[in-house]
Amino acid sequence: MPKRLLILLCALVLYSHPSWALERALEPITLQLKWQHQFQFAGYYAAIRNGYFKDEGLNVTLRVPKAGEDPAELVAAGVGEYGIGSSELVVSRHKGLPIVALAAVYQHSPFAIASLKSSSIRTIHDLAGKRLMLEPQAAEMWAYMRSEGIPTNTLQLKEHTFNTESLISGEVDAMSVYATDEPYTLDKLGIPYQMFDARSAGIDFYGEVLFTTEQEIAQNPRRVAAFLRAARRGWYYALNHAEEVANWIYQDYSQAKSVEQLLYEAKHSIPLIRPDLVEWGYMSPGRWKHIGETYHKLGMLDDTWNLDGFLYDPSQKDENLANLYRLLLFVVVALVLVAVVGGRFYVLNTRLTREVHKRQEAENRAHDALHETRNLLAIMAHDFRSPVNVILAATQLIEVVLPEQSALTQRELHKIKGAVQSLETLINSCLTWDRLEGAHHGDHMRLDMVKLVKQVVERHQEMDPERPMQSHFPDGSVMIHGSPTLLAVLVGNLLDNASKYSPQGASIDLLLQVVKDKVELRVKDQGPGLSVDQLEQVFDKYYRCPAAPSGSGSGIGLNAVRQIAVAHGGTVQAEAGVGGCFVVSLPRIEELS
Repeated sequence: MPKRLLILLCALVLYSHPSWALERALEPITLQLKWQHQFQFAGYYAAIRNGYFKDEGLNVTLRVPKAGEDPAELVAAGVGEYGIGSSELVVSRHKGLPIVALAAVYQHSPFAIASLKSSSIRTIHDLAGKRLMLEPQAAEMWAYMRSEGIPTNTLQLKEHTFNTESLISGEVDAMSVYATDEPYTLDKLGIPYQMFDARSAGIDFYGEVLFTTEQEIAQNPRRVAAFLRAARRGWYYALNHAEEVANWIYQDYSQAKSVEQLLYEAKHSIPLIRPDLVEWGYMSPGRWKHIGETYHKLGMLDDTWNLDGFLYDPSQKDENLANLYRLLLFVVVALVLVAVVGGRFYVLNTRLTREVHKRQEAENRAHDALHETRNLLAIMAHDFRSPVNVILAATQLIEVVLPEQSALTQRELHKIKGAVQSLETLINSCLTWDRLEGAHHGDHMRLDMVKLVKQVVERHQEMDPERPMQSHFPDGSVMIHGSPTLLAVLVGNLLDNASKYSPQGASIDLLLQVVKDKVELRVKDQGPGLSVDQLEQVFDKYYRCPAAPSGSGSGIGLNAVRQIAVAHGGTVQAEAGVGGCFVVSLPRIEELS
């Protein structure tokens, strides 16, 4: 009898444990998209295709909205458990929909206003009195125009066709677009155009916000956490395998856009998602407050608006009654089993539990302190970026409006742009070190080092088109296991260092090659180089070479390179001689057959 009772109690314990519950059957979940199938939802396609959702016990279905449907209203009505929306979710929340923002996939909204260069529109102010197509949920465009003093009552608003042919044919003078999407057609046709985005006026909204309901969080907190884990893995995979995911979208979901157009969207989405600087899905309460205040100024929120309950708090407790009963059952059965085993083991278990609890509390306090520090740094960086963007945009506007400038004006504009670039470098340096110190192995994956380095080189050349670069890559793929975000920082820091020390117009040489079981990256500049006694000192934190240009760098770039290389089981070395040369060696893994 006691043996049978013990077996029965063990079965009850196993049944009550949540991990076993997940393995019994996949839970059906519907994710409500905000638009047709395209790359802006790439992370979810990757999570489905690679089985990341199934790993978490979820069977996810993607639902495309019908014309006129609002994802927030659909999810609130129970059509789906999760949805994708814009920053206007804060307005929907205030109207009474019990929705909660989980993650901001795009750190900067893709919304912009486009016009042809052949039109009479030269600046955003020229929109006054013009024919304009403005799509729903684009309130940030209204805020942008009002902040620039455009009398919006003079606009001739037209129903949006979501087709650039309306702009090309002259049906309208300007139209709202996604900067990642519609410009593809204009580029393909070779039609010159210009885009105006709200960030130039300090209005920086989130885009593609993942959300759910209060009910889902209250009743299924573990499922919410599981969905976020799988989505995060999917997005990191999609951003590092864009071509593969673009082909999946075309083959499995929709042929409305070609693979070429999907890759165009992917390329222009990365600067808005910013995976190199910000953890996927990061949301700043301070930035959401700024977004709400913008809507309040537009009259879309009244004086009673607030963010209470709108932002997801992963530390929320499981309030579901069924889960509470299951937890209580687990505790009771555990106590019975302890009693069966014997008093001496009970005493030992109590002591061990107490010690583990103490260590857990200490670890939680340290984690919370680190989390708050990193959040503060991210918030400050975002807050600094808005005025920096405004200053840079104003400088560019002056250059356009006043093409013929005096020598004094040109010199002062050059000083302003130099100061802005220095401030941008400082912000990026702070975020790079923060990202490195907060690194973990959660986003490590199999990745192609050839593809990653080429992507970083392409972004570097876009930022510095006057800098010649000689790049050499092996044929095929070279696979390693690591963090795509940190490795992109490593390559970017080496290229930035080479640009900083090379004379104007001098070439940078980059070589990626396989050496036995390693992959070796060599970056060489045409600068003054390093002496033997500087070969180790150059990797010290905050160290700057005597030959460094005045006011450039923060002294943490090469230190970050070494930290990242070591974290991936690799090494980095500097070579003495004329022209700085740095060699990174990382472990290579075999390709899957």
